[in-house]
Amino acid sequence: MTFEKKMLYLGMQELTFQDGKKMYTVELFSQDEGSVKVNVMQDQLELLAVLMGLSFGNAVTVVFRLRAFDKAYKLGMVSVVKDGKAA
Repeated sequence: MTFEKKMLYLGMQELTFQDGKKMYTVELFSQDEGSVKVNVMQDQLELLAVLMGLSFGNAVTVVFRLRAFDKAYKLGMVSVVKDGKAA
C-alpha cells in the first residue's frame, strides 16, 4: 500500500555498517502523525540526492510504502518532492 503525506524535514543521520554499507535514518514531522523516522539505504541514489539537498524545516511531500514484514508492517520511503522537484 502506498500513500502520500505532506511533512517537514527534520534531518538525517548516517550509519555505516561493518561491511561498509551505509544506511540513512531520515526524520520527518507532521502535525497529524508527529515525528516519523524512515531508513533509506545507500543504493537509493535519486532519493538520497534530494534528501541531502534539504535543510531543517523544509516542507516536502513524501510517498510512503507500507509492506508486510515479519508479522508486522515496515514503512519505506518511495519518493520525496521539494519545490516541485521529484526523486
